[in-house]
Amino acid sequence: MPRSIDGGGTSRADRVRPKCSPALRQPTGQPLRVLVVEDQTLIRLDLEQIVADHGGKVVAATASAAASIALVERHAPDVVLMDVSVDGGMDGIEAARVIKGRFASAVVFVTGNADKATHARIVGLRDPHLVLKPVCPHDLATAICRACGLGAG
Repeated sequence: MPRSIDGGGTSRADRVRPKCSPALRQPTGQPLRVLVVEDQTLIRLDLEQIVADHGGKVVAATASAAASIALVERHAPDVVLMDVSVDGGMDGIEAARVIKGRFASAVVFVTGNADKATHARIVGLRDPHLVLKPVCPHDLATAICRACGLGAG
């Protein structure tokens, strides 16, 4: 187990993550590998911090839907946190459709777009997972675990 700076034997993730929130870990204890796709820098950094605080590992981040596909191929993350409105010629839903069709990575949509048309497009994908902005860390961690087939915690 990682040691803290104070020598207490607990990791930062264990100290920051509320006990009721799920840990982003494989059954083997390895951290879940996460790709963050978000075009707003402050939100992207917040998502990265939530993942780290819950014991996950961000393997890459991008603002581009098209780049997310290449990054999934390169890093093989367990899960992709995907905003709907991102940079590039395609949106996050289109990128998720490609990712789900070609790779084993799960996708969790993190979006402020709660309109019916967007919701219908997301629900139309195989095994949809959605967290609305502003993001609650517990809800995000729970959605990631469910998307990865780990239950709610």
